[in-house]
Amino acid sequence: MDVVGRATLDILTTTSAIRWFAPELSNGEEAELTKHTDIFAFGMSILELLTLKPPYSHRKRDVVVMQDLQERRLPLRPEEPEAMPWMTDDLWATLHDKCWAIQPENRMTIAELSLYLEVVSTSLSK
Repeated sequence: MDVVGRATLDILTTTSAIRWFAPELSNGEEAELTKHTDIFAFGMSILELLTLKPPYSHRKRDVVVMQDLQERRLPLRPEEPEAMPWMTDDLWATLHDKCWAIQPENRMTIAELSLYLEVVSTSLSK
């Protein structure tokens, strides 16, 4: 296999930043980073922290994750035992509906998310 072929295979099989991308970033050259895309990515980072796996960990290839994003499919709710104590119904709903909302304007602001996470962390530490 030549260098270009190997590089292409690596892109299709390894975990890249695409797993943290908001769906609107798959719009080609018209896509741009915004506060809304940052909230989406931050929500994915929370998922990663709780599961110790990248977003869309049920997908082996990034090209399939790209298809999921284009078709507006979100990550599956984690079922890993280590994530269960932290992934409450409320936190999952917040991630799924407020951080990863398909329409960017329906996502939380960082101030709202920060306040929410502060409340959640206080209740979890009791």
